[in-house]
Amino acid sequence: MKGSSNKTKDSHDLSYLLRHDNTCKLETGGWRSVENLVHEQRFTFEQLCELLANDSKGRFEFNNDKTKIRALYGHSVPVEMNYARCTPPEILYHGTSMNADAAIAEVGLKPRSRNYVHLTSDNDAALETGARHGDPVAIHVKALEMFHEGYEFYNPVKNIWLVREVPRRFIDSYYIPMESFSIDSIKRKMIKVVCDSRSIIEVLSRDSTISSLCEIVYWTEMSWSINTMEEMFGNQLHIIVVTDAQDMTNDFVQQVSNFEKYTSGIIQISPVVVEQIPSIQATSREEIHSILHSLSLLVGRNRPGNLSLQDIATLLLNVDGEIKVLQTAYNDSSDITNLCEKLTASLKGQDVHFNSCMVQISMPEDCYAPTVRIQTEAYEIVECVQNMMPSAACYICYSDNMPGERQIHISVYMH
Repeated sequence: MKGSSNKTKDSHDLSYLLRHDNTCKLETGGWRSVENLVHEQRFTFEQLCELLANDSKGRFEFNNDKTKIRALYGHSVPVEMNYARCTPPEILYHGTSMNADAAIAEVGLKPRSRNYVHLTSDNDAALETGARHGDPVAIHVKALEMFHEGYEFYNPVKNIWLVREVPRRFIDSYYIPMESFSIDSIKRKMIKVVCDSRSIIEVLSRDSTISSLCEIVYWTEMSWSINTMEEMFGNQLHIIVVTDAQDMTNDFVQQVSNFEKYTSGIIQISPVVVEQIPSIQATSREEIHSILHSLSLLVGRNRPGNLSLQDIATLLLNVDGEIKVLQTAYNDSSDITNLCEKLTASLKGQDVHFNSCMVQISMPEDCYAPTVRIQTEAYEIVECVQNMMPSAACYICYSDNMPGERQIHISVYMH
């Protein structure tokens, strides 16, 4: 007989036996005999009755004479449930986390190991489900529109709705509660560092700057994912591949190249520079660590806008030293003047040791007319820097704002 001291474990065991156990063929409707569970799985009839009575989610039910029991949804084994087709509400919700699978952005929601995609009519319930896997997100699905296009929906219990798939075009929007939406968490998810060495990961994870700004992932465990915020912002993800391998195989290069579809910027830090991949050469682990430290600072400080990793690579003329960042929203030439004054004040009287400066201008995608004027005025920043540090190399680069951001922004990075 199963012990009754752990009701949560008993509930999980029952859920497995009624949903996922491929050693026992379920009857049509998903039924399994109570006798089988009592004699072969060591439940008692009283335990089964108690589990069903206390199941707030309504996952299980007996037949009329309580000789059989079934799970109403959630199956992964083949079974004919004979669900009745139902008309769904206009919007249904799917709970996930900020680490939503990349396939959601490409092909929508798939059942994966289950027989159906699980949706709910309760937004809070979706967030509760998402919270099991990280910072929660509720995906809003245009269910009624899907129904009118021929997709079949089933409502086996309470707020649970099932459908075979949700194509990407039927994802209406995302709801992200404030506790999930933090600048620090978004910054961390915006930079993924992929390593092919556990020892490198250990070194990088001990660096509080890198670990706070980046998500560090082991190569073979990376199930390429992007978070929901990046989906909405349009692939604002940066991928940094880190390896100390002296030989880049064709398969390795191809895999790195395949990552480009998930990202707005990809770069590799390695002893060997590969022609097909934007690379920074680092011949030792200490050098790799130092470069990544500076790189993550530059990308992590870049708010708002999308700073090209290729542009950042040109800025990193050496691997040591601090980074100074100044930013302003641009409306007219007075903002340039004020920024130059801040630069002068921050550098005056200090031991000026910066080697290079990048001026990044981030504009709305359709903002073409003022480009020449802004570029002309941006050279005032370059002149200001060169007056203070004549030997410093200066660069100007441009990038598009995130969607919906109409303000022009200017950022100055000094390294």
